[in-house]
Amino acid sequence: MHIFIRSYYIGGEIIFTAIYLIINIIVMWLQISNYIPLNIAGFIALIMGVALLLLDILRIKKIKQKAGEILFLMESDWRTSPLIVSIDITLALIMFAISVLTIVSNRIPNEYLLYYAITIYVLVSELYLIFNVKSFFTENGMFFRGNMIKWDEIKFYRWKEPRFNHLKGYTILFLNKEDILWIREFKLMTNNSQRFELEKLLQHKKVEDMSGSTNDR
Repeated sequence: MHIFIRSYYIGGEIIFTAIYLIINIIVMWLQISNYIPLNIAGFIALIMGVALLLLDILRIKKIKQKAGEILFLMESDWRTSPLIVSIDITLALIMFAISVLTIVSNRIPNEYLLYYAITIYVLVSELYLIFNVKSFFTENGMFFRGNMIKWDEIKFYRWKEPRFNHLKGYTILFLNKEDILWIREFKLMTNNSQRFELEKLLQHKKVEDMSGSTNDR
């Protein structure tokens, strides 16, 4: 029996975030134990965050280069869900500004360095994905949020009409990736002009259509 989860993070970005979390736990411990001052701890957190973000960007570019010829390029969330993305970006920028100002002004309590550093790292990473990384399909699989999912990993798909009127002309495509203990579902906003050819590709790759038998979630 599998656990069903709606997934947005699928691989590389989690690894880099986990590495940054471990680094910051060590830095925070060193700072709280008075081995290093707060400004040095903040500098280390900044440098390591920038380095890991650059490595993650490099990882994404290499995956895109090896993904193969693009058959279907999906539109960005900024175009298909402008209101939701605008709210997310506004909240992210406010949190980012508060975190940066708190650290720069040295008003951050020692034990909260980890939380502010991780918040900034995750927000910057998310903004990069929103503005610079589009999903697409190739003969080798699906490129989604900077990761490549091979066709043999995608088990099911289903279509669903969007709820909001301003999204007319689009259909939501849900793709299910079956792991050992759970099934992860990925959501893509698809232009209706691409739906017929994209469905032909999914069927050609032997991905099972669950549109008629799967309840909306």
